Amino acid sequence: MSTLKKTIVVLGIILLCIILVLAITLRLKNKPTAEVQSTSASSSAQPTASPFKLYDNHDSRYSIQYPAEWTYDASAEQGTVVFTGKTGTPSFYSTINIQTVLTKKTGGEYANVKQFIADIKKQAARQSSHPVFLEHGPTTMVEADGSKAQGEYLIFTYRYKNIEFKQWQIVVLRSDNQVFYAWAYTAPAQLYQNDLATAQTMLKSWVIY
Repeated sequence: MSTLKKTIVVLGIILLCIILVLAITLRLKNKPTAEVQSTSASSSAQPTASPFKLYDNHDSRYSIQYPAEWTYDASAEQGTVVFTGKTGTPSFYSTINIQTVLTKKTGGEYANVKQFIADIKKQAARQSSHPVFLEHGPTTMVEADGSKAQGEYLIFTYRYKNIEFKQWQIVVLRSDNQVFYAWAYTAPAQLYQNDLATAQTMLKSWVIY
């Protein structure tokens, strides 16, 4: 098992997930194929309950709970945090990241969620091969004060460095129209189910304030 640590050099907001995928790819290349297949065979099992810690980002105005044995890296760039599983476990190949992105109103690139999602699709087609968009629809998050952050979700697969990945992407616009939040769960497709329940639990714990 490689002890390679995730090194993230962000070339652009949407490129973050592709760079995370590169880190996962390097990890998989250092893992014996038989071991990967064995992990996949048991990936449908629900994870056992484990204690959670609280990550609170005051600058970006949100908090989220994550498994106590997971780690996070908030050094990639301002407004971005990446959670990943413990070394030596199947979760080592999963990432959950949150990006806080300015809207066009506050100096950013995107005026609305549809523009943001459209650019994610373009980047997926440009930076990877064989993207397949499986699901796409509206989503809503209720903020701490009862306001609603409206957005869209997207589930898709793609190939990168000959490995198939699956990604669950959510983009919501905070009710004050100042920032977007982009939340994503990414894992090799054959291991996607392994941490899906964890991703769902983290998403439910996410509070925008």
